[in-house]
Amino acid sequence: MILIESIIHELNKEKKQKDNPQKAPSISKGQLLNVEALPVQSLVNSIMKIYGTKGNSSAQGTFDLSGGFSFPHHLNQFLAGTYSFSLFTEKAMQCLLNASRDINFATGGYLVFGHYTAESSDNSNMLLIAMVKKRDGITLNNLIPETIQEVDLSKLHQAVRINITNYQQWKIEQDKKTEPNPINSYLSFVSPRNNKDASGYFVDAIGCTNAVLDKVATTNVISAVNNFFESNIALKKYKREAKEEIASNLYEISKLDPPECSIETIDAWVTAYIPDELQEELAGTFCELANNEPYNVPAIFKPNSTVALNAMKLKLNAKEFGWSLNIERTILGKSSTDLIEFDKINNRLIINELPKSISNSIEEALK
Repeated sequence: MILIESIIHELNKEKKQKDNPQKAPSISKGQLLNVEALPVQSLVNSIMKIYGTKGNSSAQGTFDLSGGFSFPHHLNQFLAGTYSFSLFTEKAMQCLLNASRDINFATGGYLVFGHYTAESSDNSNMLLIAMVKKRDGITLNNLIPETIQEVDLSKLHQAVRINITNYQQWKIEQDKKTEPNPINSYLSFVSPRNNKDASGYFVDAIGCTNAVLDKVATTNVISAVNNFFESNIALKKYKREAKEEIASNLYEISKLDPPECSIETIDAWVTAYIPDELQEELAGTFCELANNEPYNVPAIFKPNSTVALNAMKLKLNAKEFGWSLNIERTILGKSSTDLIEFDKINNRLIINELPKSISNSIEEALK
């Protein structure tokens, strides 16, 4: 992560107490921070470390674009160069202030804004907004970090992360009315599971909608499973079997009522394929991979039956002719460029490329 700009503001808001008048919420404005300062980098890094981890999964979605002066409007002004980063964050704070006014039990906190480049995801342009409560381990002087310890899960009260690169690409696709790229989810947000009435104003203020298409979520799950096993030499040999079983499980869930699956359930399926000697190192790490860039699999989603079926093997058995075939559907097509070609006119199935070991075996058998 390369931090470009950062600033901290404070939302001053108290819970409504019985028989005690509530002070009107207000904003304490901060100033642009020195992004080279170690406490600033430590704060943003500690937030990013726990974002999307197991037990702290993010939901994925898009912006609610209604409202002339909503958060997305201010973001667009910033991206167009009309707003400075500082002015943009002040506009965002006003959105939070307005959304929190009528929520009696909502409280404020420090709002950490970070504009950065994510080195681990093709240098994507990113924006992070996180609410951090006033707890031990974080010392601010005039909203400038001085002492920072690791932010634990209880301190990440609310957060939203926007992949600006993907958001801008999404806007282009919307203008062209083309089908969005499934992998290009641009918005994710962390919100506590409990006390949603008190804390939901954050999500409302940013305009987050939990609206990832089932097809997109399922496609990204399969891609994340492939990457997880492919990228680790010790796990690579389990990739095909794991993908087949997980795709099959997703297909079965897609037929249930309701057809819902959690990312933690998939994490458990993946962990079952990790050898005992690697459990301590790798167990639970799939969730972090899948819930973050570039896959952004939601915490809860509905498996798409078509995507799951396409990821499963196609099992063909022609006992009367003495052969059977077990292939991945993705390598089957109707062209000579496909690995396995279906020639419907001549009623033939053609394997267009054979590994040398298979060729040798066939030659030996024909002798």
